[in-house]
Amino acid sequence: MSYSIKKMIKIYLNQRYDEHTNLFTNYRQTEDDYKFRFVALLFKALLKQNENIKKAWGESFVGSTKVDGLFSILDDESIIAMLSEVEVSGPWSVVSNTHYVKDRKKLAKNLKLMLNIIYKGNVFAGFNITKVKLYGVQVYQKQFFIYSLQMIFPKLYVFKEELRFDYPTSPALFRSQLPIFFNSMLLMKNLIESTLENVLNFLNDTGVGCTDERYIDSTNNSP
Repeated sequence: MSYSIKKMIKIYLNQRYDEHTNLFTNYRQTEDDYKFRFVALLFKALLKQNENIKKAWGESFVGSTKVDGLFSILDDESIIAMLSEVEVSGPWSVVSNTHYVKDRKKLAKNLKLMLNIIYKGNVFAGFNITKVKLYGVQVYQKQFFIYSLQMIFPKLYVFKEELRFDYPTSPALFRSQLPIFFNSMLLMKNLIESTLENVLNFLNDTGVGCTDERYIDSTNNSP
């Protein structure tokens, strides 16, 4: 059993005894309790062994927008590029379609800004930016939503849902449902780490391509 799986199992089961974030009752926890005592801990366990990814929670910005979780590419303690974003749309027990839609739009806009910044980091690689696909994660109620954003043509971006999965909250079903949940978490980890490799390949590309910044589009426009 991998380190990530062992840590996630421990974090998951500890929620039963956490007075601030109990996934197995209708305890009225705050969004911050849910974010920092459950979601952030899961991601830290999932990506802890990758020293090339910086994990930041609660105090990070993409442009002028504050985000819940931000993953960045590290090189000798310095940040090369932003890689992925996580948005927690309220505690699991609160239903708010308005919050869900607002955070989904926020993810799309921020991923677009991240991709534009990556492009500006090596404009000589030009059209190879189309090989870079960024992923963002939204946690709403009892589901993880994984979205991707990719430029498929100059100023043409595609934002879509790639994957969604539930996490179990009934201890009686843990034996059958937790393995599925952890496998989905590992799949999400693989997607994020594949982006890291693609971003580095783009930034290190020495080819000569389009150097016109009009290749990218304003984040004021929808992806």
